[in-house]
Amino acid sequence: MTVGLGRSGTEGSSDGEVARYYPTADDEEALVTRVYLALVNEARPSRQSAVDSGIPADQVDRALPTLVARNFVRLLPDGALDVPPPDITMSTFAADLDRRARLLRHSVRSVRDIYDAARARPEPDRTEPRLFRELETIEEVAAAAVGALSRAGRTVRLMHAPTPLAERGPIADPLTRSLQSLGRDDLDLRSVFDARIMEIDGVLADLEERAHRGEQVRVLSDLPFTALVVDGDTAIIAFSSVDPSGRGSFLVRSEVIARALDLLVEHFWDHGLTIGEHDPATVDELERRDRAILTLLAAGASDSTVARQVGVSQRTVERRVQRLMERFGSRSRFQLGVEVARRGLL
Repeated sequence: MTVGLGRSGTEGSSDGEVARYYPTADDEEALVTRVYLALVNEARPSRQSAVDSGIPADQVDRALPTLVARNFVRLLPDGALDVPPPDITMSTFAADLDRRARLLRHSVRSVRDIYDAARARPEPDRTEPRLFRELETIEEVAAAAVGALSRAGRTVRLMHAPTPLAERGPIADPLTRSLQSLGRDDLDLRSVFDARIMEIDGVLADLEERAHRGEQVRVLSDLPFTALVVDGDTAIIAFSSVDPSGRGSFLVRSEVIARALDLLVEHFWDHGLTIGEHDPATVDELERRDRAILTLLAAGASDSTVARQVGVSQRTVERRVQRLMERFGSRSRFQLGVEVARRGLL
């Protein structure tokens, strides 16, 4: 038995490090499962009880952040551990994995379009402007973004994967800072941010401010890389989520590839959760705080992360969720999410 495949969490990480994109190794997943079963087997689970079961302390400490990130284990204010009923947490985690798998399958065609277009183009005429320019540093990425945005006339699309450069929030990242500085209301501006940035203090307020200025902001789990597409004919592909230096990024002036990237970003945006502005018809049905809590939970944030972003205690988050479950007649958080989505409240 394994608890499930997936990326490791960020709880307990040092220096505000953004979560890793790559899946955990098989041996790490086996360790997570072993620690989880040891905690399930105890009426009063604790770090020490897991160690007493025969698992080395350093391995217990390595596995606990992943279990917390998956909501299989909760850290209580006094440092004790709480293990919610496995039928609820495992079902919710399995549903999340299914959703990610569906999202990946849906994006196959768009990524294949990019692949085919790159291999079908003829050898470039060296007298013509280059269709691709490699960007070696994050400063070059930011400069290319400023140049592309200065010529924007209709649409701007952004897909933003987490990067260590965004540790102080998305506005601190050079590419998104240049996007924020546009200050224009004549553009159709849509952006989708990876939900992992919710681990960064103050991010929710940043995103809500962007939405207030007219940017259509959404969040979604596990975006693979950063892409900026302007007017469907110019694009920047940034891999700073893999290499923080920005090395290996590209400025693309191929209309075919830019359009394919535009479709890919739109696809992820369509599947994201809205931040900020909502349909006026549903505004009164949920308080702003409850809407923020549900949005963050649906994006995969832990209770402690939600508490930091909303500015309340973790206990308050748990009480609000319990009241919402009672209000909508839901027996679990998963059922609550389904019911809220069915009513179009997120």
